[in-house]
Amino acid sequence: MFGLEAVRARWVRGASRCGVCAVLALALLLVAEHALADESGSGCTLGAHPGIDDLEAQTSADVVCHELARRGDVAPRQLRLGRLGGRILMSLSSSDGPGADRHIFVNGLDEVPTAAPRLAEAVVERRAVEDTQEVDNVVGGESRSPKVKAGQLGIKAGLLGALPVVGAATTAAPGASVSIHYRARRLGIDAQARGGIGAGSTTILKHFAAGVGAHYYFGDGDVAPFAGAGLALLVYKLEHENDSRSLSTTGLGTYAEVGVEALRTHRLALTASVRADIPMFELQPGAGARYEPVDRRPSSQYIVPLSLMVGVLLH
Repeated sequence: MFGLEAVRARWVRGASRCGVCAVLALALLLVAEHALADESGSGCTLGAHPGIDDLEAQTSADVVCHELARRGDVAPRQLRLGRLGGRILMSLSSSDGPGADRHIFVNGLDEVPTAAPRLAEAVVERRAVEDTQEVDNVVGGESRSPKVKAGQLGIKAGLLGALPVVGAATTAAPGASVSIHYRARRLGIDAQARGGIGAGSTTILKHFAAGVGAHYYFGDGDVAPFAGAGLALLVYKLEHENDSRSLSTTGLGTYAEVGVEALRTHRLALTASVRADIPMFELQPGAGARYEPVDRRPSSQYIVPLSLMVGVLLH
């Protein structure tokens, strides 16, 4: 009897020890599981990633999940990846519902370490991804240059003849014109300078103009007429045989012109135009005028030169 009681006592003590060991093992297992869950971001998982290599997608998810864990986020999250053209869309689910998911475009998976902290911050703090942008975390999807409509920049040059059609009787004053020209579809802008000196007449016109204006083309074909207007600084001088009757003034004025361009689809186009310069002043007697009888003294005079220009436009 004594032998059986001893065996039973030993068995009870052994069972008790095993029970304690089992409880300790279970507690250690729970602690380890909790620690691993904290390290991996709890419910952070990899979702669909069509077109992305499995290993690279999993590494990207690990980076994002680590950023979530650093911020103490334990909510279930899912990272989805997808290609759109040459870029990759990263989408991180939000606890506020699918409509509140955060998205960011990157040019490649090598930008994931830069984009991951921004995605995690946006989801955890319920902010827009755009609001997490700083000087050192811009990704390729945010640095693309905006596309602009095409235009043509060129140089226009030509020969001209100017003749006052109002206020003076002179022969045409030959000259030249040069301008920088920009054209976008039917709109054109000119920054130009032109000038000339008349000859072979008792009254000589010297003229110079520098200004800027706009054109509108009445067509999109290889040949198109246009009309334009602008503002210019005008310098005029009328010299008579007797210097005492010279008139000159410098001031602002406007101009209007009509013309036509041909071979517009070529690098070298042809252009011709007629332009009227309309000064906002009158020509006044020169300071060095000699004494003359009253009926011969010069008086102020208003002129409106009309010029014809033929030239080329190099795009």
